[in-house]
Amino acid sequence: MTIEQFLIQYHPGLSQYCTAVIDRDGDIEACQVSHLKTMIEMYGDPDILSKIPEGNSPLFWLVNHLHCVLVDYENQLYSGELTGAQQQALEALAMHGLICENRKNIHGHN
Repeated sequence: MTIEQFLIQYHPGLSQYCTAVIDRDGDIEACQVSHLKTMIEMYGDPDILSKIPEGNSPLFWLVNHLHCVLVDYENQLYSGELTGAQQQALEALAMHGLICENRKNIHGHN
């Protein structure tokens, strides 16, 4: 869904803990179970975990291959450069108090 739709529909529970995944187009998907499960669904291949090369973190591998941003309240994890749409989505989440901006590139540079 778009960031605008997400902001309208998202209602945090007892905490402000916001878990979501932002795709390269800036669309956002709330994580119902986990970031990993959400990314597997986004990837479209339920068997993808068995195809990830041994020794690779499934989480990092999917972040890199989907070029997405993992979002939780305290951190936002991504690979490479953020797209303009991803940056706008992160700024909107921060402006609405759903995240504390703390972007972290999995490659160690921001």
